[in-house]
Amino acid sequence: MKKKISVFAIIFLLGISLIFASGSGESKSIRLKVGFPEGLENPIGIMCQEFKKIVEEKTNGEITVDLFPSSQLGGIREMLEATRIGNQEIVICTTGWVSSFVPQMSVLSFPYLFPEKEVAYDLIDGEIGKELTEYGKAAGFQFLGFPEVGYREVTNSIRPIERLEDFKGIKIRMQGDPVQMASLRALGANPVSMDFSELYSALQQKVVDAQENTVTNIALNKFDEVQTYLSYTDIFYDSWVVAMNKNVFDGLTSEQQAIILDAMKEAIDLERRTVAEADAENAKKLEETLIVNTIEPEEKERIIAQARTVYTQFDDLIGADLVDKVMKAAGLR
Repeated sequence: MKKKISVFAIIFLLGISLIFASGSGESKSIRLKVGFPEGLENPIGIMCQEFKKIVEEKTNGEITVDLFPSSQLGGIREMLEATRIGNQEIVICTTGWVSSFVPQMSVLSFPYLFPEKEVAYDLIDGEIGKELTEYGKAAGFQFLGFPEVGYREVTNSIRPIERLEDFKGIKIRMQGDPVQMASLRALGANPVSMDFSELYSALQQKVVDAQENTVTNIALNKFDEVQTYLSYTDIFYDSWVVAMNKNVFDGLTSEQQAIILDAMKEAIDLERRTVAEADAENAKKLEETLIVNTIEPEEKERIIAQARTVYTQFDDLIGADLVDKVMKAAGLR
C-alpha cells in the first residue's frame, strides 16, 4: 500500500512540476540549420555569420543558427528539397535553382536584364520581390531576402569569347534554370546542367569546357586552376535566395519572425557591400592566372541582341503578366 501511495505521489509531483515548467515562461529552444554551397570566406558566408550573430544576440540564444557551408548538407537541389519538406530549415542558393520548385523565379534569369545593379536591387527589394515571395510560399518556402551574386562571367579552356561565334559548340556548365539554358543555346553554346559541388572536377576532367560565375566565386573556388580564359560577358546578373521552410517560419512567434527578417536585411546590406569589394580584389588576382578579355562594344551588341531572342519564349512557364512587369521595371519595355 505504501508502495502504491509513493508511486502516485511521484506521478502527482511530476505532473505539478510539468505544469509549473510549462507556465514558467521558459521558451523552447529553436535550431536553424543553414546550408549553402559557398565557403565562409565568400560574401555569402560572411553574410551568414552576421545573420547568425544578430539572431542569436537578439533572441538571447532562444534561436541557434548553425551554418553548414561548402555543400556540407548535400547538393543544391538536395538542400532545396530537404528545406521544402522540413529536414533542413534554411537553404541559400541562386534564383536559377529555386526555379525548379518556383517556376516564376526564372523571370530573374533573362539575359542582359539588368544594366546596373541598382536596377536589380529596386526590383527584387520591391514589389516584384514581394510577388515572388508569395509564389515561394505556395511551394513551401518563406523567402527571407535576395542577397547579391552579381554579374556572371564566362571562363573556358578552349578560346577567349570575343565574338558571338566564339560561343559555338563550347560545353558550358549552367544552373538548371530553363531560361539560362535557352539563352546559352541561343548563343550557340552547349549548356549542361550540373550541381556546383561537381563543377571543379568536371572542369578538371574536361567533362565540360566552361562555366560562368562571378569573379569572386571563380577565384575562391580556384576555377582558374582548371581554366585558361576569362571573358567579361555579363550575360546574367544573379541573386541568391534565402529560402526557409514555411512551416518552421510560421511556427515562430511574430517577434521571432521580425528578428529573423530584420537580421537578414541587415546581413544582406553587409553582403552587398562585401561583394563589390571582393569582386574588385579578385578581378585583379585573376588577371595574373587567366587570359582575360572584355568584348568590343559592337560585338557585345550582337551578343545581347541574340541572347534576348529568348525573351518571348517563357510567357507560359513564368506568366506573361509577371514577365511584362519585370521587363518594364528593367526599362526594356
